[in-house]
Amino acid sequence: MKITSTIDAAGRLVIPKPLRKQYAMDPGQTILFVEESEGLLITAEQSPRRFIKEGPITAIDTGAGTAPSSLFDVSEVREEHLERKSRAHRRG
Repeated sequence: MKITSTIDAAGRLVIPKPLRKQYAMDPGQTILFVEESEGLLITAEQSPRRFIKEGPITAIDTGAGTAPSSLFDVSEVREEHLERKSRAHRRG
């Protein structure tokens, strides 16, 4: 992929939206500029990973934001498991 951008008079560089989305760069996030022999590496600073707890769910915070609680709803899976267990018990 080749995308161009222009540095403005204040030295600001806009990272194009497709790249921000692909590399999970969010507003307010710190960006690192690292000099390497091949050129300049621009990368999003990764926040330290940590455990977070929301109700009965414990997850690892990767710094990419919090998923909605609805993604963690396992009630349907639980009901299916209990039904299979009940059928197996009835069979013998």
